[in-house]
Amino acid sequence: MRRRRGWPIVLLACGLLWGCPGDDDDTTGDDDDVTGDDDATGDDDATGDDDTGDDDATGDDDATDSCGFVDGAAATVTVLERYATLWDGQVSARVQETPDPAFHVVQLEEGACRYLTFELGNCDPPCDFSQVCISTDECVDYPAGISAGVLTVTGLGDPIEMETDDWNPGYYWGPWDLEDDLFDEGDPIGASFDGGDFPAVALAARGVAEVDPAPLADLVVIADGADTVLTWTPGGDPDACVQVKFNGVNMAHGLPLNDILWCEATDSGSLTIPQALVEAFPQGATPEICVAHDCPPSEFTRYSRAESDTAGGTARLEVRNTVLFGYDHP
Repeated sequence: MRRRRGWPIVLLACGLLWGCPGDDDDTTGDDDDVTGDDDATGDDDATGDDDTGDDDATGDDDATDSCGFVDGAAATVTVLERYATLWDGQVSARVQETPDPAFHVVQLEEGACRYLTFELGNCDPPCDFSQVCISTDECVDYPAGISAGVLTVTGLGDPIEMETDDWNPGYYWGPWDLEDDLFDEGDPIGASFDGGDFPAVALAARGVAEVDPAPLADLVVIADGADTVLTWTPGGDPDACVQVKFNGVNMAHGLPLNDILWCEATDSGSLTIPQALVEAFPQGATPEICVAHDCPPSEFTRYSRAESDTAGGTARLEVRNTVLFGYDHP
């Protein structure tokens, strides 16, 4: 068992403390939720990893050097340590013809944060069964899952090999009995596809320090009238990043979330959520009773990321340590 590294977190929002419930059983703490595909800004994806000698099929350097919002990827591999949920460690991937269509619109952006809302399209005539109607009232094809051959993930002990199933193409799932401590900070972690409908590619990133869930025992309170300042003790990797997502609820089962307050920043120990974004986010609290994706808990994540451009689109590896929390916005 690896030794836990304490990571005290304090929320300074008009004198209120940061916290979260530890018993949420939602399974959406990974980074493949429907909102991750619309945050295009052209920012570099964040890790600063030094794996420039990788052997990915394109020859591109998959090292990144800043933290920020990124476009959706056609292939995403996630290595996840997650706490306050039934599943602790997870290795998975999604490979598809194109990135997911954009369901959310950025309403406000300031500093390291964005406030996004779900904009329901009104397509006339209605879209075909294989399409979706986006906020611009256009019907776009929903991308089909495809195979990239065998996926091999290294750096977590024995190599983990996965293949996508014919009945559920594009999805790769690792073992269900992984430990909660998959990696230590600085551990080299690799992911490579040997190629199929999506071309062969290899990526490398680094393990990140753990986020201690113990201080997150109560609801995170964000209050109108001032900026919300989050402070924490950063990990030892100056190139690591943090992501904070306050997830709202949706209008009906299966629809995207109505509202998301989303920040991406360096692991510096401090993050300011501007007052305008706080006040735009709907008042209320994370529902105590809800169904899975319809009202996922919010997330505080430390991560590293690497990507490579291929003939089939962008391939991305994310190594994440996430704590789920609930919030209250009085």
